[in-house]
Amino acid sequence: MSSKAVRDAVKGWFAANWAETPWFDLTDYISREELPPSLPNGEWVGVQFVGGSETLASIGPENIYREDGAIMLHVIVPAGFSSDPAIDLCERLRLALRGRTLGDVYIEAIDPPTDANGAAIQIDGPWNGYTMAADYTVN
Repeated sequence: MSSKAVRDAVKGWFAANWAETPWFDLTDYISREELPPSLPNGEWVGVQFVGGSETLASIGPENIYREDGAIMLHVIVPAGFSSDPAIDLCERLRLALRGRTLGDVYIEAIDPPTDANGAAIQIDGPWNGYTMAADYTVN
C-alpha cells in the first residue's frame, strides 16, 4: 500500500479537482455491494493504492528516502454499451492527473486503460471495468 503522504495527496486531489463522477478509495471496500447505497447507476472511479518500494536516495544529516509505486485508477461503467464514452472518460482522467505534482508526489505517467481480463478490475454485476496504472515518485 502507498504511504499515507501519497494517499492523502491523491485523495486531496480527487476531492478538489474531480467532480465528473463519484470516486471511492477502494481500500475501504471489498465488493460492489459494499459501496455506498447512494452510488448512482452510472460511471464511477475507484482509486486503489498499490504502492511500491522505498529506497535510500541520499545519506546525510537527514537521510532522504524515495518512494516509487503505482496507484490503480479504475473507471467503472454500466455494461452493454459502447466502450467509446468509457474510453473518453478514462482519457480525461489520465490527462487531468498525468504529470501533476501533488505536494511531494509526482505522477510520472499513467498507462492507457485496459479492460483485459486479469489486467482490469472485475466487478460483479452488469459493469465493465477499465484500469489504468498511475506511476508515482515521492522524494
